[in-house]
Amino acid sequence: MFKFNFVVLLVCLISIQTSAQKIFSEGIIKYDVFVNGNTQPEGMYMVTVKNGFNKRELVMNSGYNNVIFYNNKTGQTTSLNIDQENKYALQMSAAEVQEKNKRFEQAKFTPSDMKKKLAGYNSTS
Repeated sequence: MFKFNFVVLLVCLISIQTSAQKIFSEGIIKYDVFVNGNTQPEGMYMVTVKNGFNKRELVMNSGYNNVIFYNNKTGQTTSLNIDQENKYALQMSAAEVQEKNKRFEQAKFTPSDMKKKLAGYNSTS
């Protein structure tokens, strides 16, 4: 009987632990963009995730606008850029994106001692 109770307790603990976090599969995340230590945001960065597609959009007050669409299934990336009067689009395959991002493979991030409170949560950068 002890083994049965122990197994039931173990299964309950595991199920509680696994249901604590959910995968972010659909939604929008918005960031304010600050440039050169300004106290007012100079633009906005939005990430939209839905049905295997990602959209990343950077909109700056200066008129610069960049939208990147990414298809998780095919690896196809489309980038739309607007810079003052110039507008252009660029399509890249998964292999081309991987080649372009090779320069970031050895990137190292060093945390700083700076601490901030964002949306009521303590954070470090």
